[in-house]
Amino acid sequence: MMTSAVALSARDLAAAVRMARSAMPGRGDKTVSITAARGGVAVTGGGPDVRAEAFVASESPGGLAASFDSGLLLGALHGQDGKVWLSPNGSHVTVAGHGREVSIPKASPPGTPDLPAGKPWASGDAGEFRRALARAAKHASADLTRPILCHVLITPDEGGLMVAIDSYRMAMIPAGLAFGKAARDALANAAGLRAVLAGLGAKPAGRVRVRRSATHIAVTHAGRTWHVALMDTEKFPDWRQLIPGECEISVEADRAGLLEAARACAAMPARGAPVRLTASRDRLDLTLAGLAPDLTVRAGVPARTRGGRKGRDLPLEIGLNPEFFADALAAQDGETVTLKLISPLRPAIVGDVLVMPIRLNV
Repeated sequence: MMTSAVALSARDLAAAVRMARSAMPGRGDKTVSITAARGGVAVTGGGPDVRAEAFVASESPGGLAASFDSGLLLGALHGQDGKVWLSPNGSHVTVAGHGREVSIPKASPPGTPDLPAGKPWASGDAGEFRRALARAAKHASADLTRPILCHVLITPDEGGLMVAIDSYRMAMIPAGLAFGKAARDALANAAGLRAVLAGLGAKPAGRVRVRRSATHIAVTHAGRTWHVALMDTEKFPDWRQLIPGECEISVEADRAGLLEAARACAAMPARGAPVRLTASRDRLDLTLAGLAPDLTVRAGVPARTRGGRKGRDLPLEIGLNPEFFADALAAQDGETVTLKLISPLRPAIVGDVLVMPIRLNV
């Protein structure tokens, strides 16, 4: 076609534009940039928290360097199959293929600074990493008045963990990564990690590689890279101090049955009323009483309780937010779940999620 044109797969280019667009905040700027790369082009887009980059192979990569409104570019690619040719034409770029030409205006570059490549930091199975991201990101705070809690701590300590905290719970999720010997903690923006999660898809195959610089981590999978902004780890709460000491009572129960009971409580319009967990030697009962005297939910599952002394420590009652309790149960794997309890006013540990208690009215 045109000798100065860049030939690309229409399908691959559209997928790259959508991936870059997914990293852009809400209703903000939707500009994507295309630049020449070895063997093809790089499509990038994003905001201050995360920037996504996808590679598209080309037999004739040329020297194209331009920015576009992503919606206009996707419109020009709509219905195209096979190859398209992108050709600079002054203040516009022509997208041609299958007898159709669409001229779209260039946009001003988004002004995102160049990001350092960083050094190799960690790697792991893409599926395991995705599961860890899904669990950790769910427990990070969305309260922008406390921006430090809108981040997830990724640490090589204790075999590799993702730690997420809001004001009411803390998740300590196995990271699904193997870290380098010199790796240190990274405090990554949770919104950026959610963009990575969405981009990885439901069942990613292969491996992910993570590089780290002073300001970002770069997560690479299948030719696509997400650059996620970091904060100073010293500002993050000392999460280890939040973990209770020795938990005297351990309760093991069927996870599915307990989750069903917790969700039944969470679904009731009880206006923030806590669910009352009563742990006895062989049973775990849940009771939710709303503000209305006739609104009560009762459920229970068989359980095996270790520790504690009958008549003195057992039965133990503790109040928890029913939605947070259900979320903690849903985040666990396996057929059974273990709850570790100390007292009604100390946090409960549900698998690998710590949930703060709510004082019960006797």
